[in-house]
Amino acid sequence: SQSVLFSSQGTVTDVKLMKTKDGVFRKFAFIGFQNDDESHKAIGFFNKTFIDSSKIVVEVALPFGDGNLARPWSKYSTGSSANDTNIASVDNKKRKKRQSANESEDSDEDEGFK
Repeated sequence: SQSVLFSSQGTVTDVKLMKTKDGVFRKFAFIGFQNDDESHKAIGFFNKTFIDSSKIVVEVALPFGDGNLARPWSKYSTGSSANDTNIASVDNKKRKKRQSANESEDSDEDEGFK
């Protein structure tokens, strides 16, 4: 277990494995230590090592919304350029659908006046 593995570098207070709504492990976790010294010791010891055949990155977790966090990259993450492009694409598709529907309504009205 992760708590046993990480406890070699200090007192583990909590472990949270992140999972999807379906219960599938997302390949990252939060490990809490009793104090900052122990957490920094664990970072130095475990960062860029391997658990089985998976390379791990160990770093300090930052609060959500912290200015030091990396910029989001997913098309589903608000604030990412990929998300802005995705939203613009969806808006354009909706606008084209409305225009197409309006044009077909207009052509139906014209046929009635012949």
